Amino acid sequence: MTRALIAIGVNTYDHVNALGAAEHDATVVFNDLIKPDVGAYEPAFSRLLLSPTLAEVRLAVEEVVLGGVQFDELTFFFAGHGMIQPVGFYMAMRDTRLDRATATAFSLSELFAQIAEASPAQTNVILDACFSGGLAADLSMLTRPETSGYVGSPAVTLLAMSARNQEANEYADGGVGTSALLDCITGRALVREDVGSLELFDIAQVVIQRVRRSGDQNPVLSALNVHRRSQFCRNPLFQARSHSALRKWEPRAFLDAVEPVLASHAHDPLDLIADVERLFGHLIGKADESRDVFKGAELRATAAIALLPYASIHPQISRWLLSQLESLIGVIHRALDEAVEAFEAEKFAMLAGPGGMANLYLLPIRLSKVLGWTGAAFHLGRLIGHEAEFPRDKFKRLLDLIVEHYRLSLASISDAQAPYLALALTALAALDLKEEGEAVLSPLFNSYVECKARIAATSIEPSRIFAYMLARLTDSFAEVQGQVAQPNELGTVYLLAAPLFDLTDVFDEAMSELDPVTINAFVADDHSLFALETIDNGENNPFTIGHYIWRIDELLQHFPPHAFVQPTDPSVAGGAILASLIFPDRVPWFVFRALDQLEVLSG
Repeated sequence: MTRALIAIGVNTYDHVNALGAAEHDATVVFNDLIKPDVGAYEPAFSRLLLSPTLAEVRLAVEEVVLGGVQFDELTFFFAGHGMIQPVGFYMAMRDTRLDRATATAFSLSELFAQIAEASPAQTNVILDACFSGGLAADLSMLTRPETSGYVGSPAVTLLAMSARNQEANEYADGGVGTSALLDCITGRALVREDVGSLELFDIAQVVIQRVRRSGDQNPVLSALNVHRRSQFCRNPLFQARSHSALRKWEPRAFLDAVEPVLASHAHDPLDLIADVERLFGHLIGKADESRDVFKGAELRATAAIALLPYASIHPQISRWLLSQLESLIGVIHRALDEAVEAFEAEKFAMLAGPGGMANLYLLPIRLSKVLGWTGAAFHLGRLIGHEAEFPRDKFKRLLDLIVEHYRLSLASISDAQAPYLALALTALAALDLKEEGEAVLSPLFNSYVECKARIAATSIEPSRIFAYMLARLTDSFAEVQGQVAQPNELGTVYLLAAPLFDLTDVFDEAMSELDPVTINAFVADDHSLFALETIDNGENNPFTIGHYIWRIDELLQHFPPHAFVQPTDPSVAGGAILASLIFPDRVPWFVFRALDQLEVLSG
């Protein structure tokens, strides 16, 4: 495709008052759109003109539009003073005189005449100028019988950032209209997510809404002879509607892409909710069709935590999050049913692919994850008053099947197991499934002691997993020290959970074998920020076994009491639980204290 861009910004005038941001707007639009991964407009056919004279503009337009190249897409952008004359709309250049506007300013009709002659497949005209909506007279150039109605007649989309009788406002760093346009181009504003490229008509709908909200300015959109989709720019928020999108799914990357969209209108909770529902809706639909029974839960949880930072700011978002928790609980319950059915039909249902060495590392984590999501459903239900609906007997059956068929895989492999097991073990205790909890916790802790707590870090490089497993086999960790979790939070989970299953004395005896292992508990100050990649507000609480800590009661005495304080807003507490499931390098310690019957930790 051959694409050309002409961007003009005029700050400096010889006979008219100067402007402050027009050149900046033209420069940013030009620089963004010529990027191959944004607009892919070809620099050889494109021009950036800053405060040009009328002659310079006419020469540039003639060279580009009438240069003998047939363009698939031609975009013309202007930021500067605009004026309406009896014969049409004019753009003021550096040497324009207001008393001779028709002779010294650039006419929109003149541009349209050249477009009609060159007939690009699609032309986009964007005017961020005062009174730019007054272009009705100029449109007649493109609506004459000899230039319209035929195959190949000029297709033109026009976006004027102000109405015929309105001025175009500026922020300190750019025009109001152009700022909204750039938000759409760069992905800070959501246009749509189901197509790989955006046309100006799509973008204009969002620009109009955002500009109208900003004050007394009403953009005008017109389209002539448009008979096919064009490609104004790439869509930075495109998500393919296919199962391959789920195979490539990476929650952190997706949240990083979504965050600027949400931050651009953080003050508007209804828009925030609508954006998240649009961005995640089709992926959730595809996930529900996949064979991975927990994929739909993972997608819904990621959608919920996208808005977690706003839950304590907007009551509407807090209520929306609570409704998502209720929906998510139902999905997890259905996934639990399917998991039990799969186990009963095939005892090796948890093994992935061809099996082999990969399962030695992945299977223990997978088992922890299944238990963690199920335990999370209990905790989420408790937050919204639905704990009585939790399928206790089904959870018990799942545990019995895991212990029966996978006892040797109840092993401590990675620190990523910490949040899953914290949620599962505290749920088991609250449900009075102590025998089942002991059957799970005992082999996990034994495995932890046997490897002397040298479990893999959550950030272990995939290429180093095999080397780590060999180190476990040979008890030689010298070459994989950087891949070992030092300190780790999995040990903290085990020691806090031991009193829940009357295992304190047994674990106390084994702690001498862990000297001088350092365990840790990162405690966040604000759980509404629990889904951020880096949580700045919080503290690490390291405990070295053999240094003040020899028994579990000593750990409890030194453990920060505020770690067990549940957020007062149940939507924030629920969101933090979901964040720990999606990003298992953090543990919501409050689940140990959030259960009224766990009096053992009250001292």
